[in-house]
Amino acid sequence: MRRRKKRKNQVQSVQPEEQLSLFDNVTLGIQESTMQVPCGAFSILDPALKVPAFNQAVYLYMNWKSQWEYGITHALSNSKIAKGLGVKCKSQINRAIKWLIEQGWVKVHGKRKSDGAFFYQLTHHNCEPHEVPLDKHNLPKKCAVPMGAGSAFEKVA
Repeated sequence: MRRRKKRKNQVQSVQPEEQLSLFDNVTLGIQESTMQVPCGAFSILDPALKVPAFNQAVYLYMNWKSQWEYGITHALSNSKIAKGLGVKCKSQINRAIKWLIEQGWVKVHGKRKSDGAFFYQLTHHNCEPHEVPLDKHNLPKKCAVPMGAGSAFEKVA
């Protein structure tokens, strides 16, 4: 009787909404994607800076809709941000963006003529360039946050 050899590194196919059972009571959710988020000292998530939670949520939504390397967002209107965060009142978004601009977290980079949506330049670490916290590769410190169905980001929205 001949036995089949199991291939090394054989990967089980799993749908994004499924979960894998690792042990009796531990399951691993499958991430659809991740978003790079600045972390550490001088980041929007630094508790010492006391950034209001709603303003953090607006910033993180803008960060999600941006190119990490350059910090420039895609065209965003207040209504698009409000819809993305599940907020009914666009004036809340307007106040948060105004606060973020005043505190140096966001700059207006441009405006699209067709619908008036803005492009924003995000500041990942609000400090002097020599104070930016670095990771082991000497790059600005960041972490990957899960996105998609069931993620913490979706639950916050």
